[in-house]
Amino acid sequence: MANFRLLKLAVHAFRPEPISAKHSSLASKPCATPAVVPKRALVHSHPLQQNIRLWPLHHLNAHHLFDEIPHRNYINLIIEHNRSGRNHEAINLFLAVFRAGLPVTVPVLTSVVKACGTLCDQVAGRQVHCQCVKSGLGEDVSVGSSLVSMYMKTEGLVEGRRVFDELRETSVVTWTAIISGYLQNGATEKAVELFCKMCREGVRPNDFTYAAIITAHPCISVFQVHAHVIKTNYERSPSAGISLVSAYVKIGNVPEAEKVLQTIDDKETRSWNAVLAGYTHIEDAVGAIRIFLQLTRNGFRPDKFTLSSIITACSAPSGTLEQGKQFHACAVKLMLDSTLYVSSALVTMYSKMGNLESANEAFKRQGERNVILWNSMISGYMLNGRIEKGVKLFCKMSREGLRPDKFTLSSIIAACAAPSATVDLGKQFHAYSIKLGLNNELSPSNALVTMYANMGNLESANEVFKRQGERNVISWSSMISGYAQYGQGNKALELFEEMRRQNLEVNGITFLVVISACAHACLVDEGKRYFDMMVQDYHINPTMEHYTCMVGLYSRAGNFEMAMDLINNMPFSADANVWRAILGACPVYLNLELAKFSAEKIISLQPKDSFAYSTLANIYAAAGNWQERDEVVRLAKERKVQRLPGFSWIEV
Repeated sequence: MANFRLLKLAVHAFRPEPISAKHSSLASKPCATPAVVPKRALVHSHPLQQNIRLWPLHHLNAHHLFDEIPHRNYINLIIEHNRSGRNHEAINLFLAVFRAGLPVTVPVLTSVVKACGTLCDQVAGRQVHCQCVKSGLGEDVSVGSSLVSMYMKTEGLVEGRRVFDELRETSVVTWTAIISGYLQNGATEKAVELFCKMCREGVRPNDFTYAAIITAHPCISVFQVHAHVIKTNYERSPSAGISLVSAYVKIGNVPEAEKVLQTIDDKETRSWNAVLAGYTHIEDAVGAIRIFLQLTRNGFRPDKFTLSSIITACSAPSGTLEQGKQFHACAVKLMLDSTLYVSSALVTMYSKMGNLESANEAFKRQGERNVILWNSMISGYMLNGRIEKGVKLFCKMSREGLRPDKFTLSSIIAACAAPSATVDLGKQFHAYSIKLGLNNELSPSNALVTMYANMGNLESANEVFKRQGERNVISWSSMISGYAQYGQGNKALELFEEMRRQNLEVNGITFLVVISACAHACLVDEGKRYFDMMVQDYHINPTMEHYTCMVGLYSRAGNFEMAMDLINNMPFSADANVWRAILGACPVYLNLELAKFSAEKIISLQPKDSFAYSTLANIYAAAGNWQERDEVVRLAKERKVQRLPGFSWIEV
């Protein structure tokens, strides 16, 4: 017994070294299944075929002690190998036991099958499966569960299901293994079907089953699984609870995720981080800060993920620069400000707040810069209209040997759509994206469509759009917006109808550009129809921008009565842009009364708005009412309202 205790100590003293040997004969060996060899499969020699020993010196000591044990307790040694992650050694030792003609047991077979699954080695797994059948232990629940898990991990879905169906007895572990396997291989519907069958047959799911099936959304409702978790009293379980938190965050229901978090017994930092990241994603700085404070008050230490999320949250509309600086100080205090995650978040936060000096300081302070950090700084310059500096930084990044990725290119191409950028600059980055083979990636190609469309080069925008192998709602909306901006309203509507025929996702921005196209082309009936379609058919709540477009549509057509009715029935007070939409159309129809009313509304909201004064003065002048015109000009001068001068760019 003393020797065996020494054996365990020798086994646990080992820390496995990384395996660098590549599988030289991988291409020449027949595949275990008709499917392609999994990408995640480890490159190693098959120990059952070649019996290659990979034991280091520590294991020679362990095996020396093993030889001195009277009954050669190989069972315990194989199990210890598997538990400690030394899967090659477990399989090699099993082979030695098999060749010696020693009997095998359920724990041995279970451990060896698990080792094959961990190594994603279906060839070795099949051979061990044969030994399970020969020994008469293939139908044991533990062995069967391990076999199912092994086949699922090696993409052998058919074999795994066959083993599952042939088992005379199953347990919750077996059901969980096959459900998890289907989910890992993307067969979500089959996983949900099996989960329902499991419940019908009276097998009670455990917390690991719930943790797996929750990821099957949207094939199964998160609310349904949550109700089932509560019914079986697993809501306080960390595994099920954290999975529920992640699922609610994924569908954007962060307040519900926070409620689930409060019920978990043994909370971990990662569960707090999941909710905090959810609030950051929906740009709720108040919610993110509340979770951060709860995390610290409950005795948890913020890590780099916590700080990167909370710093990013401060750049949301509900956050402030002062809050961001406070969390920056917290990162410095915890000595986490130099980590790449936090540095990138700091650069992003300061850039969005317009503080490029602090963003650049955070960027320079980071010694080891990766592509993500460079992207953050380049995006910061582009976001603040410093295109020349962004381009220079992009060139510096390339000189330092870092290869730009699709996000780098999409950021810099999108900036080339700004009025201060030149057409040739955008074309140069288009050519560079082709050189890198990234021009057909979704993000850069969307940026190219937007850039060409904003510049009025609809032909090039359409060429890029047609060549896209994959399109999303941004691709379609950008092309529709391009047609709408340059007076091709009918083409914009045709493209939108094509989008609908293909049953593609349509969001509020898509409808915004469609209604804008109707407004530019004075298609009043079509605009109203699409507005009603958005609300009634797609259940999208109109925003202030949607109402502004509709008011502009009615006003341009001279239908001021409908425009005012829409404003009066809005669920919120009209902002200055809504009144600008009416005022902009008043000079065309010489509607003095409404022009004065809308101008007063704009001035009450934005007293320094030059558009209201100049438009009202011009309409009075057009109507020959010079006294009123002079009064408006006098008021503008008295209030020191400055009209922004026009400007143009030339390339030298």
